[in-house]
Amino acid sequence: MRLFKGSSPSYRLSINNTEHDAPIIRGQTILEAARAGDIQIPNMCTVGECGTCRCQVTEGQVKLKRDITHHIPIDEIREGHVLACQSIALSELKVTVPGFGNQMSEASINGSIAQIKTLTHDIVEVKLKLAQPVRYIAGQYARLSVPGIEKLSRTPRNYSFAAPAPEGGTDKPVFYIRHVPGGDFTDWLFSQDRTGAPIVLEKVYGDFHYHTTDRPVLCFAGGSGIAPIKALLQHMQIQKQFRPVTFFFGARREEDLLWQEGLQQIQADWPEPFRYLPVLSEEPTHSRWQGRRGYITEHLHKEVQHIGNCDAYLCGPPEMVDAIETALRADIPPERIHCDKFLDQRSVSALKQAQDQYADIQN
Repeated sequence: MRLFKGSSPSYRLSINNTEHDAPIIRGQTILEAARAGDIQIPNMCTVGECGTCRCQVTEGQVKLKRDITHHIPIDEIREGHVLACQSIALSELKVTVPGFGNQMSEASINGSIAQIKTLTHDIVEVKLKLAQPVRYIAGQYARLSVPGIEKLSRTPRNYSFAAPAPEGGTDKPVFYIRHVPGGDFTDWLFSQDRTGAPIVLEKVYGDFHYHTTDRPVLCFAGGSGIAPIKALLQHMQIQKQFRPVTFFFGARREEDLLWQEGLQQIQADWPEPFRYLPVLSEEPTHSRWQGRRGYITEHLHKEVQHIGNCDAYLCGPPEMVDAIETALRADIPPERIHCDKFLDQRSVSALKQAQDQYADIQN
């Protein structure tokens, strides 16, 4: 694959050597063409920040919209690894998408909000009641929309499942949702009791899941990023895939720690060593907190011996995930570091605006 400047005529996009293909018109990215052709490539932010749409161009040439080396090392970019949302076609393309076809839900499912439970001052647990069960893998996420409200029906939001599903799926999925002031969906959700409000679960996405090995497991979560980690740990427990676990949870203050009783119960029931290490970055100096302070990266090598023998699972804000991933890469091969970055819609919109302004300047 070669990367260079220039505009592109219309080409064809082929995914994973299957019958799934679509045209790419001038100026479209791989992701935009896939969406227009009803091809489901996992994605969350569309601006090159989350890394969810990583794929490999096996045949053809693309032009990158921005530097993506914060997600993909330059040697892997030379091998064709790119982000679909940042790659404009310059020829016919054949693309391999990890996890393509793993989406368990093929059609939208209507439902409603069955229950809302406050977990912290800005995070709630939302349980849905769906018209039929949804099937998914622990660690995946769903796209949720609100019918009848233009902004919330036109632009679905992505939220990770906070519990594993039984083999046949569940009609009562659970999500942890953080209030982002100024965010259309969460402002709506937190403004009043939304129990009974209609919700559409549009799709299930994601290739974040537990990879069965004999190695110890490192888990890292920040804020509502605990949801997919919780689902992974509960899945491992149900499947009796017990491994030594070290779980770092980053929060600002003690009041921001959630799922504490559940964690204590899992810790008590886990037959292998299970260490839970919360780290608070903004806890008042004179509080009663006796635990770790600062950032997870400051404690990682102090607390974990033989990091290189582990598999790592990271979920949370991009800046936290990036910092931890950078710290881990010195010891753990990239294929054993599994990341799920949480971006709120407001941050995505700001990044998209900046990206569009940059594109205008370039043009």
